[in-house]
Amino acid sequence: MAATDGGFRHHPYGARPVSDVCPSRPAAAAPATIAASTRPATTPPAVVPTTAEARDRRLARIAASQDGLVTRRQLLHAGFASRTIERRVARGAFWIELRGVYAIGSPVRDLRRRLRARLLACGSGWFSHETAAGLLGFGPPLALAAPVHVAVLGRGRSRRSRDGLIVHQTATLPLGDRTMVDGLPVTAPARTLVDLGGRVDPRRLERMVNAAQVANGLQPTVLLGAIDRARGRRTTELRRIVSGSTGTRRSGLEDDLWRRLRGAGLADGAGCNMRIGPWEVDVAWPDARVVVEVDGFRYHRTRADRERDERKSRWFRARGYELLRFSDDEVARRPLAVVAEVAGALAVARHAL
Repeated sequence: MAATDGGFRHHPYGARPVSDVCPSRPAAAAPATIAASTRPATTPPAVVPTTAEARDRRLARIAASQDGLVTRRQLLHAGFASRTIERRVARGAFWIELRGVYAIGSPVRDLRRRLRARLLACGSGWFSHETAAGLLGFGPPLALAAPVHVAVLGRGRSRRSRDGLIVHQTATLPLGDRTMVDGLPVTAPARTLVDLGGRVDPRRLERMVNAAQVANGLQPTVLLGAIDRARGRRTTELRRIVSGSTGTRRSGLEDDLWRRLRGAGLADGAGCNMRIGPWEVDVAWPDARVVVEVDGFRYHRTRADRERDERKSRWFRARGYELLRFSDDEVARRPLAVVAEVAGALAVARHAL
């Protein structure tokens, strides 16, 4: 048997390590094998979107926030080349709504997208004048083909009507003169009425003031503040409507009612702007003890005004008067019904005498 010496076994062919010949002592694993057994699994590389994919994603985000519309400047900023824009227009992916404004996927056929397109054509701004009145609910409903009015800040832009767009330049537009309607920027009710003050006839303006109180809760003090800020504008008529300082007649509504009452044969024994006791009334029949009041600013009176009206009503009721109140809207839109109600009240009152 071969002798051993310090872990080596003597062998006829030379010394060899004991581990090479002793099965009870396994050899250590190779360093490469250990490294392979502890290496974590490799994560597949993330898919990097192509330039075109990233560009289309940016476009989708912009269009989603603007009712499916984008401007040429936004397209260029998103990475679209002019040649790419032209190709997409040619194949119907982009539709030209206005110069520099594109509809994505389909042409503009609804009012909201038409409004948005014209706002984008201005860069930034607020719907104003008749457009704002329609959006706020106290003007006529907006027609699809009607011109769109937009107020823009600054004096350096050209002001012209094009493609159904009318731009109104303004030096300032305080935060209190701005609001939002269904995500669309609009001039506030008071500012809108100030803008319309010199554009619509007094009778229509008074109806709009009343409707603004009903639709938007507009208070006289807020409207007067907007009038005071509107230096150099034609606001005399609007101020008159708010304050009620009209001299003998507050508006033409009483004239219209009086003409219709006279035409119906109800003017006998009647008087306009009469004083009965401590009160002045619009129309009265003292012999029949019937009084008619046309409230031009009825819906947006202050609490003190409403209390005054209640005291007035109690005074007349206590003395046996029939007090009929009509809003200017009723007189303007339902004049025959108003005349019929007055005629009925006169008939009942005179029959009871």
